[in-house]
Formats: sequence, structure tokens, C-alpha cells
Amino acid sequence: TESIASSRRDRVGRFTRRAPWLCNLEALSSFLAAQENGFYTTIGTRPGAADGALPADAAIDAQVETAEVGEFAFIESSMGGSNSTITSAAFATFTYSGSTRDDGPCHITLRTSGTVSRVSAGAITISYGTSGTYTLNPSSQDLYADQFPGFRFAANDTISISAAGATVPAFSKSIVFPAAVSVTSPTSLATLSKSGFSATWTNTSSMVHIVINQYPDSIHSTSIDCTFAGDSGGGAVPATALSDLLVASSGSTSVLIASSTTATGTAGTYPLTLQATDFGFSAYVIVQQ
Repeated sequence: TESIASSRRDRVGRFTRRAPWLCNLEALSSFLAAQENGFYTTIGTRPGAADGALPADAAIDAQVETAEVGEFAFIESSMGGSNSTITSAAFATFTYSGSTRDDGPCHITLRTSGTVSRVSAGAITISYGTSGTYTLNPSSQDLYADQFPGFRFAANDTISISAAGATVPAFSKSIVFPAAVSVTSPTSLATLSKSGFSATWTNTSSMVHIVINQYPDSIHSTSIDCTFAGDSGGGAVPATALSDLLVASSGSTSVLIASSTTATGTAGTYPLTLQATDFGFSAYVIVQQ
């Protein structure tokens, strides 16, 4: 297994830290079986690309990197009328290619994912609040997941993680859970215009993210993560930040509005990213010009 030099680790961190995809169990399972054939034919085309053809920036697919990474996600959501807390984690060596850019408050990532080789960190004990605790054990595929029917965390709770260690060495890390965000607009959303998007919310003490993810197939993705001060009461995503989205006729694109905190660290050669998120709004949308 390759050890990542500091410069590469920094570059990989910038590329992956806003990408909770690694904790998406379905996405991870599908990476290995995915084929690049037919990309952009069933969902749409990028600007400047002929219908059914690879886009002008397809050269990024040839710039393959290998990285080791560990991701944790702590998510609370009341979407669909029921409260739930999801905890997921994964540690892996993976290959990818892609590019990133910044546009105002937004960080845009285009990625083509390749192979994923997951590894274990042993049993992981999670403690929170005054006395809460639970344990995650790796599955046969070295994935960690737990869904709790209700809210586990309160605003400003410290969530402490302690891994017993295996292929990934033992480590301890903590993160503070964010204050909730109450989204006042939109209240529903079926389409997303590439001319821009805005949202409003009741002031909160945590940072608020508007995240737009598009997965045209199981290995390609576009992620737009825009960060705003919670006490700003709202935020706007400029049209230029949305320029890489495919105009599509099916709902492979999601819009998420959430308060969030992030913590980073290392476990041996594995850079760690912890993200704690309180969802205020989510919707699958059709992208329009």
C-alpha cells in the first residue's frame, strides 16, 4: 500500500474532504462494477459536448490518482416525517481522477471513481453527550453503518470516536455536532435551474451548506458545496457554479441544505475526515437550463 506524501495528502484532502460519497454504502458497492461506456448518453450532455459524446474535459479521466482515506458521517434528519440518526464510516485505498475549482462560496468537484479497496479499523466506540455510547463493527465488506430511529445528538454535543485498530491503526478523534438549521425557503423543490439557486433559513450559530450532487452513473459525479455563515439568514449559488451540471430528464441530482461541522486528523497513513450534519432540507430535482 502506498504511503501518501504530505503534498499529495493535502491535495487529496482538498479533493475529498467535502465528499461524503465514501460513506455512501450503495455508491461504494457499485464503483467496482461500473463501466464508463454510455456516460452522458442516458442522462444528458455537458456544455460543449455533442449529444452522446464525452465532454471536452474528459481528459481528466486520464489523470488517475491513488489515495488512502477514512471518512465518518454523523447525520440527523427529519426528512420524510420521521427522525433518524445515521452513522457511517469507511476506510479505503481508492483510485480516482477529476478536477476541482472554487466559485465564490462554492467548491466544485468533478470526479471519476475507479477501484476501491476497503479495510478495517476494528471495532469503533462512539461516545456523546453525558453518557451516550454505541459501537460500530465492520461488515464483511469492511463498511460501518448504524441507523437510530430518533435523534441521538444535541447541538454542541462532543462526539468522541475510539477505534480499536486493525489494518487502519488505532486512533481517537472528536467532533462537535452542529446547531440545527430551519430552512424557510424552499419548502419543496422539483426542478433546479442552471441560472442559479438561493435559499433562506432562520439564523443559526453553525455554518450552513447548500450541496448539490449529481450522479449520472455509478462512477461519475459532480459535487457543488457552497458554504455560508449560519447567521446570514440565506445564501445564493451563482449560475457559474452550476455550469458543470448535466441538463437531465431524470432525478439523479439532489439538493441538500444542512448545518455542518468538520474535523480532520490521521490514523497512520490514512487521512481522516469527520463530518457532522443536521439536514434542514433535501430534494431530488430535474436540472433545467
